[in-house]
Amino acid sequence: MVDSLKHFLERNIGRPWDKVYSEICNGADARVVMGRHVLDHVADYVAIKCWLDGKRVMWVPRWGGAREVHGLYVHSRTGLLKRTREAR
Repeated sequence: MVDSLKHFLERNIGRPWDKVYSEICNGADARVVMGRHVLDHVADYVAIKCWLDGKRVMWVPRWGGAREVHGLYVHSRTGLLKRTREAR
């Protein structure tokens, strides 16, 4: 399940995050444990509230403290799902 979520996210790089997340929500019923589990993992794999600090993409994870993104993120201006250069 987790691998299929990662694969789905990778296949959707470049698409609007709202559409990608909507598709995930349509397939994962948040009212049941497994659906909630899938949605929790989305937050582990995608940095959503990001900003640019020079050439670095930054975010604040759930546990706090600003960090550089190394992987998938939602571009703050375009709303597109992207991947940082280092993670490629």
